[in-house]
Amino acid sequence: MTTIRGRRITGGKARGQALVTRMPVNFAASHITPINILFPSRIQDRHHDLYRADVKGRILVLPTAVGSTYSGIVLQGLITRRVAPAAIIAQNADSFIVSGVVFAEVWFGLGMPVVEYPGADLFELIRTGDTVEVDADGGEIVIHRR
Repeated sequence: MTTIRGRRITGGKARGQALVTRMPVNFAASHITPINILFPSRIQDRHHDLYRADVKGRILVLPTAVGSTYSGIVLQGLITRRVAPAAIIAQNADSFIVSGVVFAEVWFGLGMPVVEYPGADLFELIRTGDTVEVDADGGEIVIHRR
């Protein structure tokens, strides 16, 4: 078990299996395709290393998000349809990530913990399949190796 500390972006607690990528995620390109009607929580960006991965209930670990301001609305939609990641750990919690989570909290009373951990060792510390506990209120991330 390894514990690291990050910075709280939005509060809450979550536990789940990690889904890790070193590639920035474009939530709009990943989740606004016709196939997402059937599989709303799967990443459908053919150019992404998480192509067809299911984010629902996972702890999504990524460097940052990319895309347009619409990405935040797409993330908010995942949260409100209850098909979003359980939490996000980002090296850079940019406005695309933060806006979507805040919109879901303010408009629908549904939140998701987001912790920023800018360390270069993030992707060595957490691997896909690890069980991760996120306490965003305290900025604490507990990693249990699989």
